[in-house]
Amino acid sequence: DLNQSYNPAGTKNYRQNNTFDYLQNSTKTYWPSSPIKQLEASTAFQEVSTTPQDLAKSDFKFLGQFCGTFIAVEKNNALYIIDQHAAHERILFEGLKKSLGPSQELLIPYRIETESEKDDEIIRLNLQELQKAGFNISEEKKGLWIIRAVPIRWQGTEKDLKEDLAGAGKDPSGLMHHILARSACRAACKDGDIIDPVSAYNIAVKTFALPEPLCPHGRPLY
Repeated sequence: DLNQSYNPAGTKNYRQNNTFDYLQNSTKTYWPSSPIKQLEASTAFQEVSTTPQDLAKSDFKFLGQFCGTFIAVEKNNALYIIDQHAAHERILFEGLKKSLGPSQELLIPYRIETESEKDDEIIRLNLQELQKAGFNISEEKKGLWIIRAVPIRWQGTEKDLKEDLAGAGKDPSGLMHHILARSACRAACKDGDIIDPVSAYNIAVKTFALPEPLCPHGRPLY
């Protein structure tokens, strides 16, 4: 059971090891006075004491998440600091690319008003690719586009899609890359998010299986 793989008892021992006892005793002036704050401070770095049997096998030692931003692993005698947002974003981006095609109809169609003829021209040039990906999009009149369906795994709002289409001309990778990258960015865990150890472990496993160590926007994964 993945929900029971993180042993609270083992975590308690970890929090009360000699290192934390030493820190508490030697820095009492700076240590939070509240017991809750002490607990939060001691769990800033989360640990999985044992790898659950039903998780994917890995060739690294999982160390944990820290600062709500990074995942640490030991691999090939080196310490890897994984950027959780960038890594999760690339994982979702790859999943979106593989799932394009099937679409879901919108209860209320999106009405996208473009801001320039250049925006219209970019959409026209990419219209076939957008429709193949799962967007049911048509030009109602000059400067107005109606979207009646979107790809199943695409995430966003009418406002998001308008911004994605408007900003596509600035992305050298192309319109679809820009739209999928923005969708993945919105859905990925953010810097500062505390994620459970099993999820952090799975992000690390999938990160090393990616085709390249960069997020869709070019940010290093580790």
